[in-house]
Amino acid sequence: MPCLDGAPGCAQAVRKHKWPKNAAKEFEAIASTNRWGNGESISGDGSTVEINRVRAACLSVFIFTHNVTRLYDIPCGDAHWQHSIPGVGTKFVYLGSDISSIALGQAKAKNKGRPHLHFTQNTTNLITTVPKLSDAAHSIWMLKEVVQHLPLEAGLKMVQNVQRSGAHYLAITSHDTELFKVGKRKLGGKGKNKNVDVPYGGFYQNNVFLPPFNFPPSALLADCSELLATPEDQIRRGNLLIFDLQRWKLAPDGGE
Repeated sequence: MPCLDGAPGCAQAVRKHKWPKNAAKEFEAIASTNRWGNGESISGDGSTVEINRVRAACLSVFIFTHNVTRLYDIPCGDAHWQHSIPGVGTKFVYLGSDISSIALGQAKAKNKGRPHLHFTQNTTNLITTVPKLSDAAHSIWMLKEVVQHLPLEAGLKMVQNVQRSGAHYLAITSHDTELFKVGKRKLGGKGKNKNVDVPYGGFYQNNVFLPPFNFPPSALLADCSELLATPEDQIRRGNLLIFDLQRWKLAPDGGE
């Protein structure tokens, strides 16, 4: 298990999920049927250009001010909105990939006229793969609206593998406990805020400060919601946080 700067709950065990372990098969099915039902992107409502307007600007400002040279966007879905990040491909290198061959194929097709956006030839399963990076010390990895669709064990392994790659920074979706009422039942609002287990392709409002992720506030470098004035906009557009990922201290056994 990873322990982040001695944050509370570091020793908490992750419950082994009972869901089918073939993540690639499930996300291939989601892409092939447009299960999330958005007319603009098979990656869902969170992948439109408009909904990512503020996030794109926030990423760009962080990249410019921290001398980042590479943005790794894996999984990238169909990469419908990423071309809108200011400076992408000109001020910094973009590389995308996905676990779904259908999503990756659409990403390449949508961005065929944008040679400055690069995509891997083959799919990437970040749950089981530790990627090799170029210039890792000046790299940022983006996990936008990804962990929320994974079982806790799989989401944790994904973040571990990004950390093992050596990437310096991590941009990751997190749902504020007050704005989103993370993990609370809809009826009556009872229960404590917590991350909950879901099947591959399911959904929960993940919060990276809570177990089993336990990111310490001291590692937080940027909060994209700070660019927004209203709670409604913060919920719809601002739930992207950027961390110094190398503050994540893995246990001696590698966290397996």
